[in-house]
Amino acid sequence: MKRVLVLAAAVVALASACSIAPTSKQDVCDEFRELGKELASASGIYANAVFRQAGDLSSVASRYEGGDSLKSDADALDRISDSKETDSGQLRAATGKIAALCGHSLTVTAFTGSG
Repeated sequence: MKRVLVLAAAVVALASACSIAPTSKQDVCDEFRELGKELASASGIYANAVFRQAGDLSSVASRYEGGDSLKSDADALDRISDSKETDSGQLRAATGKIAALCGHSLTVTAFTGSG
């Protein structure tokens, strides 16, 4: 029993360490691209996957250690991920600094897969 508890604690510690590590531009842009893919596949119906991906991007953006802080985008995405509804305009507004960092807008990501 003690071994199981130690193993469980180790798994939790490892998972926590992964979610608090700093992120790179590539990490942010990869998650941004994933949000665009989810948005494109939603076809106007914003499924749970869009909200989950907004939360994932929020987490990565909040840990970005590049030149410009992405905190305002991360906070806006976090609010969207906790909401019950959103639209592409709100998502674009919430990702302005991320779009600038990655060199393309969410719309371009969603419909062309570029990035």
